[in-house]
Amino acid sequence: MSILEIFRNFTMAIADIDVYRKSVESAADRTYNYLLQYKDNVSSRSSSRTINVQNMFFKDATSGKPIFYGFRDIDIDQEILNLFRHTNRQHQWFLVEAYELFEEFLKHAYAFMGMNDPKRWELSDFGDILWDEVESKNFQWFLEKSRKKKKAPLSMLRQFRKVLPRMKSVESSNRYNCDLLVAVTLVGGMRHKIVHAKGIISDRKEFAQRLITSLGYSGAGMAHHLDFIEKTLLVNSENGEIHLLNIPAPDSRPPFLFHYDVLDVFIRFLLTYAHQVYLSLGGHELVDYSDLKRTPTQ
Repeated sequence: MSILEIFRNFTMAIADIDVYRKSVESAADRTYNYLLQYKDNVSSRSSSRTINVQNMFFKDATSGKPIFYGFRDIDIDQEILNLFRHTNRQHQWFLVEAYELFEEFLKHAYAFMGMNDPKRWELSDFGDILWDEVESKNFQWFLEKSRKKKKAPLSMLRQFRKVLPRMKSVESSNRYNCDLLVAVTLVGGMRHKIVHAKGIISDRKEFAQRLITSLGYSGAGMAHHLDFIEKTLLVNSENGEIHLLNIPAPDSRPPFLFHYDVLDVFIRFLLTYAHQVYLSLGGHELVDYSDLKRTPTQ
């Protein structure tokens, strides 16, 4: 498998996520407009604002009788809030999927690097094998070893930086004005919170501190990275939920209102880092998508 195939598979899968996300946002916009119209109509005709009544129950295992465990009387304002929360939750899982695709890209790129130049791997990556036997191994063997690498993906990111001069340079000096290693690690930390903690970060400062410390930074060297996370990571002040819905751009004014695509920012960090790995491993600046053929990921 070539580095071009590996990179194209990743970017095309990310493109699929973008299509799904646009569909979700379009449906949410239609529902929101309907609810606003419904709210106006109800307000002018009735004092009741209830839009949804739900009884929740399950059946007893022996008698089959219903056992009620919940009741909700939902008004129009709560329904609108539920729409926002549900759409945000969907965006959180789009982020999870994008990061897991990024991890898969890293494993394939790391395998490609080891197969084409074994000296770029750490000796512990090879396992119990004689050095003379390495040359005869195919991509699948290197991929299996890559999947077993300890402390991945951070250990892979560090090895890329160690053996690929371009990565060391671009991580700290780039158009985003941030450390790209910090940026992609931030996305990984968000992914962990979404999967294991319902997308809730109860203490954003502690979360940022632990993340930066895990990368080996300490003391005064942490300040710039902590400031980056403070400005980039949006968290609901009431419940600590990671916020990934679009927000109004700071400088936009009527009649030209623009929005800041929060989710897209994080996904672009992943794409940018992957692109630099691709270029570092011999990829060309212009990626050919003319045939739009995706090679199935192993």
